[in-house]
Amino acid sequence: MTNKYDISLTMPAIRVPNWKNFYKSAEDSCKNHTFELVIAGPFDAVKELKGYPNVQYIPTKANPSVATQLANISSKGDLIYNCVDDGVFTNGAIDWVVDYFKDNCSLKDVVNMRYREAGGGLGNELPSEFWRATTHPELCLPGIHPDWSIALHFVMKRDTYITHGGIDCQFEYSNHGIHDLMFRLQDAGGKVHHSLPEGLNCNHFMGRSGDHAPIHDAQTQHDSPLFKSIYTDPAAAKNRRMLRLDNWENEDEIWGRRDYNEGASTYEDFLSE
Repeated sequence: MTNKYDISLTMPAIRVPNWKNFYKSAEDSCKNHTFELVIAGPFDAVKELKGYPNVQYIPTKANPSVATQLANISSKGDLIYNCVDDGVFTNGAIDWVVDYFKDNCSLKDVVNMRYREAGGGLGNELPSEFWRATTHPELCLPGIHPDWSIALHFVMKRDTYITHGGIDCQFEYSNHGIHDLMFRLQDAGGKVHHSLPEGLNCNHFMGRSGDHAPIHDAQTQHDSPLFKSIYTDPAAAKNRRMLRLDNWENEDEIWGRRDYNEGASTYEDFLSE
């Protein structure tokens, strides 16, 4: 495939009211390169973004990992930037990472675009230790090397993502699948570079607050135990280095943790139920 854009901003997304400001912040952050926005989720795109040639919308009610996989597979950029829809970009950050990757990274490398998150988008800068896997107790497992890094908002070559099969969609939410992908890449010799600028300034719902309950439940009840069972094996990353890219087809078309009845055609309808 010929890459049409320098970078694709991809995300599973339900928070439709945020998308206009997200796109505008991307324009302000990417003035020297070309970008596209690829959204996958259950609600239609906002009217302000319809018809934009650099905006793709993929309708899906599957779990967020499937939405992430579909967005990344459908992207047309040389690079993929995995994003979330409750943030806004800092000025110049996207331009910075496109230039940095070209000058400093190999095909297997990843740039961890550091971010902030807190209620109201007023978070503080996260300490450098946060990006080390072993800072997090649930990642202190036999299959995770103490020198490995995490990169939830990753930037990497689209071709590398495709070659390694992307994320494992048996994890319902994307976080554990992204950890898994980053560890598989680092086991294969890739390096995680940490960004100088922060990429996104994000909002954050704690626990089961707001629209976050299905995500919280998926991570704590399903994804975390599954991840632990896999990475108890010291050779987990090596044994899982290449996944089937179509692994998303094994998952349900409608994610059972969200109640998508016929009356909830918009994000606002969904919240009111």
